Amino acid sequence: KETKGLDMVRRDWCPLSKRTGARVLDFLLSGDQADVVVANVHKVLEDVGKEAREGRVSVADYVVTRGLNKPVEKYPDSKAQPHLRVAKAMLKEGRAVNVGDHIPYVICLDENGHSSNKGVAERTVHPDHVDPDTTAVDKRPGMEKEGAPAVVTPGGPTPKPKVDVEWYLAQQILPPIARLCEPIAGMSKASIADRLGLDARKFEQHMARSQQALAEAEGRTAAFVPMAVQSDEQRFGDCAPVLVECASCGVTKPLTLWPKRSEDCQDEAPPALKCPSCQA
Repeated sequence: KETKGLDMVRRDWCPLSKRTGARVLDFLLSGDQADVVVANVHKVLEDVGKEAREGRVSVADYVVTRGLNKPVEKYPDSKAQPHLRVAKAMLKEGRAVNVGDHIPYVICLDENGHSSNKGVAERTVHPDHVDPDTTAVDKRPGMEKEGAPAVVTPGGPTPKPKVDVEWYLAQQILPPIARLCEPIAGMSKASIADRLGLDARKFEQHMARSQQALAEAEGRTAAFVPMAVQSDEQRFGDCAPVLVECASCGVTKPLTLWPKRSEDCQDEAPPALKCPSCQA
């Protein structure tokens, strides 16, 4: 089995994502009946969601790495890129950061236990500074538990940020699995999200918008007439006519479309070139 070109071979997917993709791919290539494959894949997704939320996934399985192609100070948008923010933090700590290094980072909750108040890059932390307890704060619909601000004891150590488990399930597990499974009956993006314990409604809405856009595109395609089968009137209807002047009487007229001649009048002058005034 080779996995060239698939998401799981790229560095910007965490080990948990790659391992889940490999397990799903094994079932897709198993040769079992389609309903058995779908059931097995659903079970894998349910297990991944449960294990992640219960804290049975280590911080190392959430680490994403990205390489530096040039010095950190040469990047114009370093604040918007997670690995560059971590690289800058490493430099401040006195760590060596060189061109060609692969910078590890983890997406965490903010100081209030939320994931939406700040951008992803602002919540990027080096793995060494992440809380090893990866138990998730459950923010699924109807089960919200607001993350309370961490209690800081004066003079005590600053609490380490926690992994944003829900972000990883939605952004690191769902997309690559959906690309593998969406062509299979019974494996829509919404159903995959549901098995992971995510809010499937927004994916259903996205699917509805996509289907509507597809239907509109198909409607435009059905009304399209290829130029090769269009008449000259259709093909050149927007063109300005060519004006020609009769060499005999000087009348100027538009050059009309060249009509087809019958087989029995091959020697006649084309009607389009006859002057309507003097018939020259």
